[in-house]
Amino acid sequence: MYAAAPSVRTLGVEFVRIAPDGVVGQLKYTPALSTTHFLAPVIGTATANATPVNVGKRRVVVDVAIHDDDGRLCARVIQTVHLHFPPQG
Repeated sequence: MYAAAPSVRTLGVEFVRIAPDGVVGQLKYTPALSTTHFLAPVIGTATANATPVNVGKRRVVVDVAIHDDDGRLCARVIQTVHLHFPPQG
C-alpha cells in the first residue's frame, strides 16, 4: 500500500523496510527550517494544501495550510527544504 501511493513516487520516497510493526523510508531532501503555527484543533479530517513560495535549483520554500472539515484553518506551516542530487558522471 505504501509503495503504491502516488505521493510516494512524486516525493521520491525509497523504502528501507515495510513491516507490520513499522515503516522506514528515506527522502533525498533535508528540511532546513520548518515553522508550524497550530491555530485550532482539527474537527474531522485534516486536509493540507501546499503551495510553493520559491523554487530554486537546490532549495524550495513551501507554504502549507491545513484545514478541517468545516474549512477552518487549523495550522499553517512554512518549510524550507534543501534538495540533494546524486553526483553526475
